[in-house]
Amino acid sequence: MSDKNTFSEKTRKEILRWLNPLAWQVKAEREPQLWDTLLQARGLKQGSQRDKFFSPEEIPFHDPFLFRDMHQACDLLRKHIRAGKKDFLIFGDYDADGFCAASILYRYFCAIGIKPRVLIPERLTEGYDLNLEQVATILEDPPHLLITVDCGTNAEESVQALLAAGMSVIISDHHQALSLPDRTLCPYINPIIADETYPFPFLSGAGVALKLALAFSKDYPVSQGTLDTLYTLAAVATVADIMPLQDENRHLVWSGIQVFPQAAPPGLLQLAHQRDISSQLFSFYIGPRLNAAGRMGQADVALDLLLSDDAEESQSLAEQLENLNQQRKSIEEDIFVKAVSQLEDEYPEKKPPLVLVHGKDWHLGVLGIVASRLTEHYRCPVLELSETGNILKGSGRSYANFNLLASLDFAADHLLQYGGHEQACGIQLLPDQLDDLKQSLQEYISEHPQSLTAQPLIADCLLDINEISVGLIEKLEKFEPFGQANPAPVFIIPNLLLEQ
Repeated sequence: MSDKNTFSEKTRKEILRWLNPLAWQVKAEREPQLWDTLLQARGLKQGSQRDKFFSPEEIPFHDPFLFRDMHQACDLLRKHIRAGKKDFLIFGDYDADGFCAASILYRYFCAIGIKPRVLIPERLTEGYDLNLEQVATILEDPPHLLITVDCGTNAEESVQALLAAGMSVIISDHHQALSLPDRTLCPYINPIIADETYPFPFLSGAGVALKLALAFSKDYPVSQGTLDTLYTLAAVATVADIMPLQDENRHLVWSGIQVFPQAAPPGLLQLAHQRDISSQLFSFYIGPRLNAAGRMGQADVALDLLLSDDAEESQSLAEQLENLNQQRKSIEEDIFVKAVSQLEDEYPEKKPPLVLVHGKDWHLGVLGIVASRLTEHYRCPVLELSETGNILKGSGRSYANFNLLASLDFAADHLLQYGGHEQACGIQLLPDQLDDLKQSLQEYISEHPQSLTAQPLIADCLLDINEISVGLIEKLEKFEPFGQANPAPVFIIPNLLLEQ
């Protein structure tokens, strides 16, 4: 850093927050060996736990038939194939996880001689999940069997409509069920449903799709090369969808990384572009580019990229995806600058404990990302809205321990629609309800002030500066793959004077 003026004052403050945090904690007290301390910080206290952690290939990969409805799903598939009813439709979500999950089942079925159709709704015009509008589209040319990926758990009305039209349905998903689904309607393959028997609840949508393909392969086997390709897709999705890299997810991502250079679809290889294969590549490079297609309303570009086996076509699609990602970045930055300017003008001195910002026709596909950036910028919960027609639509992101969904429950009288969880939400309201919504949220905050207490910087442990070496860095690489629930180590070096 050659000059202190290289950064803006706000950027300097952010850097100094990390370099000299006002509040910090360590996960583990120092032991004589730094290695032991790092393992303690990750909850790895016993020798057997540590052995598995450093040998991901030995972590058990659970039998797909542990899913409560997996036998029923396989019976349904077998019945259709034997009857010659092989018109299958894969219906997925419009994000990286949904694209990868759809590609997994598409590639599996192609490998056994069945070419399914794939339908991914457009985020900006067709809405989320297997909604009734999508059902109407599907019924224009109904398949024999519809399989959802990364969605469908809460679409029971749509499932009933499809069944009434004579179709068969398999739901594969990993999202929380709002209520227990009726398993008499169709098989539900979802590890997080309350009455599920599967032992690991944190698979991605693509991880669930992989389990489905592995179960199907008991009757209709495919080559190891095909399975390796499916693993690479599930590995990318697991990291991109921020699933915890614990238990079999660690096994899955590690395995996908090992076979990626020789087994990944041409489109993923184009996106990787000879970079080092790691979870960071999936998280910070491939995932955002796949997601950009969905955010920009062009899901077909990402889907086609993952389905294609043609190198030339894959290169062209990868270039299109890069262009979409650049467009996404530009739109995101433009909205972020406008939002910050609006908030600085409205609150020149002190920001409220929750900020609400809105604009005319802001791109709905990037509001969630911008809300996350604003949350980091202002260190408070943020609701960001776009006025489209006569409705305000938008996204919210939480901060500290603030329960965003509970705050919206409190203010529900002023909302047309809302949903989400403690940390993130989506909302819709009429413009004339905006001031009332603000007031209601402030009332909620006044009743729950402790929820906005800033969280300390959490480090693995204290580190002496003399312990830093190339050897330490090489040892830390053994903790990979990094991701949710297994982040790269963070150290606190006390009493260090920063001169420049």
